[in-house]
Amino acid sequence: MTTTRALAADAPRTVRRLAVGVLAVGLLALTTACGGSGDDDADGGASATAAARVPASAAADATADATQEVTEEPTEDEATESPELTAPATVLAAGAVADGAPAVVSGAGPATVTYSRQGEIAVTAALDCSACTGEVVISASDRGGEPWGEGPAPFTGTYLLDIMTSTAADRDVWVVAEGPWTLTLASWNELPPITGPQSGTGSAVLYLSEAGSGFDVSYTPVGEGDSVSIRAYSDVASTDSGPDSRLLGDTEAFTESVDLPLPGVVAITTNGSWTLTPRP
Repeated sequence: MTTTRALAADAPRTVRRLAVGVLAVGLLALTTACGGSGDDDADGGASATAAARVPASAAADATADATQEVTEEPTEDEATESPELTAPATVLAAGAVADGAPAVVSGAGPATVTYSRQGEIAVTAALDCSACTGEVVISASDRGGEPWGEGPAPFTGTYLLDIMTSTAADRDVWVVAEGPWTLTLASWNELPPITGPQSGTGSAVLYLSEAGSGFDVSYTPVGEGDSVSIRAYSDVASTDSGPDSRLLGDTEAFTESVDLPLPGVVAITTNGSWTLTPRP
């Protein structure tokens, strides 16, 4: 959408800013439960640090190691577990992202893409890795080693970042892939308005532009281990008639009706297939 278009009738443009910290605890729990298909940085409305995963005490670990009398062999699962994801050494600067000013970065192979936000806006990250090979992962420094999304190439997906972040500090996105790729970072105020039923496979961020009472959503996983995280944010100012944000997800196929005043933004993070139908 353009910066000149109102988000909703009689609603100021600031409606779709960052006053949605009430979802932070639920989002963090859902991200942990859903594993690699989780999305976004959970900030709790205060700071990214406050809501970050708390590591185990180093002192407690040392004590446990010192008092353990039996050395246990790692299980088969532990022995084959993938190493923790770390930031790629190659750094590509995308610059500032603002309303009306997206940033596009192209790379080949793993890279850390840095950017900054101008204004308290959420940012969409659209990764086109359709010419990549092997496994593709997209993550960030504040994800604690957890991916936003991952899957085999060719791979594409759009993710909603910074929704819980209250500061405009420098940010980053990790792209772990082999082969050429393009990452487009843009303000969520640039999302094109869409109407009617929508369906797709993989991660997407949608702006449902027509007024309504909510939407119906169906999800089908593509294979073992797939999951979905769905976050929805209303452009309609909060009232006693209903919530202004919703969070849901699952590891199994489901169909659900979501009550949320529309228009609004829906972020779907998954490798599976989905159908979304706005309700009047």
